[in-house]
Amino acid sequence: VDPSDWFIFKLFLVKNPVMTVMSMFFFSVVMFAIIVICFEVENIMKWDDQGLQHPFFSACYFMIVTLSTIGYGDFSPTTAMGRVVIMIAAVWGAILLSLFVTVVSGLFSMTP
Repeated sequence: VDPSDWFIFKLFLVKNPVMTVMSMFFFSVVMFAIIVICFEVENIMKWDDQGLQHPFFSACYFMIVTLSTIGYGDFSPTTAMGRVVIMIAAVWGAILLSLFVTVVSGLFSMTP
């Protein structure tokens, strides 16, 4: 029997929920950071003038702020494709945040 990908994801989520959600968040940060670097090369070079050392770390910082729905506003995309990627990342961040809240509330539930 060939289990579907959705079944495998649910199995990981039930067996080790915190690690699954944190892995999804880390993978999302890296993936979206690489995509943002592709579309916002000139803009990221300007971001690095603000004291950050490497474009990848600047993009990772930007994606952590975006995915966690903090949104400081110190960095913002300037290209149309960059804005589309950030809109998708923001929606995905809200989904990840709700999944994280569900996992944490499940850890504190009083049922065995």
